[in-house]
Amino acid sequence: MKALPVFQRFRILSDLVNLEVAPPLEGFRRLNGDELDKLYLKLLSQSSLDFRKLPSLLGLPERTRINLETTNRSKILGDQTAVVLAAGKRFGKGWRALPVSQQTEVVERLLEAEDENALTDWLRQAFDLSAESAEAVATAPLPAGTAAYSVAAMERLIEPMREQGLRLADAVNEAGFEHHSDFRLDGSLDRLPYYGAVLRRHVLGEKENPRNDVERFGRIGNPTVHIGLNEVRRVVNEVIDTHGKPDELVIELARDLKQTAEARLDTQRRQKLNTDRNERLKDELKKAGIRFSPHLLRKLKLWEDQGKPGERVCPFTGTPLSFQLVISEETEIEHILPFSRTLDDRNANKVLSMRSANREKGNRTPYEAWGADAGVYVKILARAEAMPAKAWRFQPDAMTKFEERSDFIGRQLNETRYLSRLTKEYLSSVADANRIWVIPGEMTALLRGKWGLNGILADANKKDRTDHRHHMIDAIVIALSSRGMMQRIAKAAGQSGERLIEDMPEPWANYYAEIREKVLGATVSFKPDHGTPGLNGTTSGSLHNDTALGPVEGPDEKGIHTLVVRKPLAD
Repeated sequence: MKALPVFQRFRILSDLVNLEVAPPLEGFRRLNGDELDKLYLKLLSQSSLDFRKLPSLLGLPERTRINLETTNRSKILGDQTAVVLAAGKRFGKGWRALPVSQQTEVVERLLEAEDENALTDWLRQAFDLSAESAEAVATAPLPAGTAAYSVAAMERLIEPMREQGLRLADAVNEAGFEHHSDFRLDGSLDRLPYYGAVLRRHVLGEKENPRNDVERFGRIGNPTVHIGLNEVRRVVNEVIDTHGKPDELVIELARDLKQTAEARLDTQRRQKLNTDRNERLKDELKKAGIRFSPHLLRKLKLWEDQGKPGERVCPFTGTPLSFQLVISEETEIEHILPFSRTLDDRNANKVLSMRSANREKGNRTPYEAWGADAGVYVKILARAEAMPAKAWRFQPDAMTKFEERSDFIGRQLNETRYLSRLTKEYLSSVADANRIWVIPGEMTALLRGKWGLNGILADANKKDRTDHRHHMIDAIVIALSSRGMMQRIAKAAGQSGERLIEDMPEPWANYYAEIREKVLGATVSFKPDHGTPGLNGTTSGSLHNDTALGPVEGPDEKGIHTLVVRKPLAD
């Protein structure tokens, strides 16, 4: 249980062994033994540690960067069980003075006790608590949830993590366990079995005397993932039956799973804000007598993202960027990390800069271009702080961090979204795991557009999502993708001077006509919607009207039926 002291210590150490610091103008490094131990003891004694206070605590420069700090995370949590039990009228300061064994006994009794009176009596006798304090402890809201590791396993892992600073994978080996992620398969199966047979650590609900594979092996609780993996099995096995086992498998990153109502509202709000912003910028161009173009709109949006009005500058030269300068040809959209080396064409990797700086930077990172001149480079870093989400891309180790976060060419391509990750693991039962790789959705869209395949289902080269055959086109594009192609795209991008590739190599001669014939001749097969399946095989929602009506006679000449409903006489 997560309330146990051993889990709290294990979680704190898991964060600390992954924490890295980077003083100004230096790359990231892991904590040394003294630093790790200092932070560990600090987190055992308080509720959390703000990343902003960490540099001074470790004696590091003020502008030291922390790898775990993001826009969504500003601190490391301390011992949350201690926060609860040391609070107010409970144990107070005495809680942290107790040996871990006694703390564990208290937490276990709190979690398991059925008789509150017996529990409070024990607390009063064992720890000399007042009746009021014992009652406050007995009703304390402890951290909820279960841990992924047993108590015995966590106790064995804590020592190498704290004493040697080992990360979890290395600590598992040091402690003599089978590797925690060694669930890979060797690709030797001829066909995909039911996913529960190979993804055993992800499924629940196996039953005695099973009637089918779902009851025999269990299932994943998320119905969308359950359905998705079963569809993967059906399609892949049909391909294997027709063409034999594949040598290579390519998967496109899945969309996020079904959003909550709150998440959908948030998405709608963001879309409306973006639409309103686009209209406002179009009006500004119109007032200035400038003809609208998508390129100018992109420049203006990047310009607005580069700080407050009146403070927006070219991050490389410091030149103030006025509206007139932005819409002129003196400014350009520049990839912070070279597109030819990252294939990252998102706004997160773009800034608006002076054309002269763009030419000087070339096919280099900001550090590679200006890092040799400390005076110039420090100013660039300071300007980048006006763009918090992009600032890390200006740092000396930005390319290393990018490759750790997302390798578009496939060297370390690991998808974290649940369905894609499980699909890749599942497919490794019929193919070599090293021959299964993932293509980002952005790359699929790039290839589809450059090859003109959107035009198959629409008059313009724009994807038509109302015609479900667009999924077939995506599948063809994904199947045509390879590591070699990604390398060629990177090379072409470098030769074109950071611009998107205008002349994408054709897959084969007459490819468009052949693909068009196949797509237009296809019939879409829809999976029947039987409602949302529950874990017990039931469906949600009514299958019939609340009032069941039965036919008596009809239809008559007007098509009208006479219906009957049975009701109790009392009604």
